[in-house]
Amino acid sequence: GAYVGIGRHDILARNAAFESALASQPLVTRATQSALTLARDDMLVQLRNPIATAERQLKAMMKNYPAELFEGANGRGGAALNPARWDLSKLTASDRALATKYLNFTNLRHSLMGNWPPTIHGVPDVAGLSKEAWIKAAGLETNALRLEGTAAAYRTEASTGLARQAQLRASHHGQMWKQAGVLGGAFVTNMVIDAVLDNDKGPGWSTYLVDLASPLIMLTNRRLGVKFAVMTVPHLLTRLYDKVSE
Repeated sequence: GAYVGIGRHDILARNAAFESALASQPLVTRATQSALTLARDDMLVQLRNPIATAERQLKAMMKNYPAELFEGANGRGGAALNPARWDLSKLTASDRALATKYLNFTNLRHSLMGNWPPTIHGVPDVAGLSKEAWIKAAGLETNALRLEGTAAAYRTEASTGLARQAQLRASHHGQMWKQAGVLGGAFVTNMVIDAVLDNDKGPGWSTYLVDLASPLIMLTNRRLGVKFAVMTVPHLLTRLYDKVSE
């Protein structure tokens, strides 16, 4: 009972301490997080004018078409500034380009605002943004490059951090198996000792005390060999004492 109880407590305590220590180590450095935040905030500021301009142009354009073309675009009836729901094929080429530009800007804004704050698996997808013609036309290529670079750095650090955590967990779990092996090995060894040194009276009080106390060594950070010896050698000595005291 002592072996099982102490072994279970040891594993639970070590796992809790390990996970707590792991959680205290951020996957991404504060500098990388700050760089991405600054790049994202800067892009949001730079998007204000292009979006406002495109919005004014779209509202003016809508007056050149039948109102029913835009009705229901907000899902509730009535005209709405929502090109994603329009039938763009009914617009002229230049008006389609205007609607598409507005969608590009607003979709980017939505992506930057929706995937924030960034998580391990939720970083704004801005790969290749700086190469987009509409970004270049708006003079946002430099801002996009900065955003791409910081987002890529964030992803790289997060991936490296996850890999490092996986390695640490594997090592920790391996150590836990070794701990369990030592505990089980000591238990089996003591059973063999009992079988060899069996007597009519059975174990004495000193053996019981040793068997209750010695598994406490598992709660320490001693070497595995030391733990095994502490749990088996005193048991052997007390059983020998029991034997010669018959």
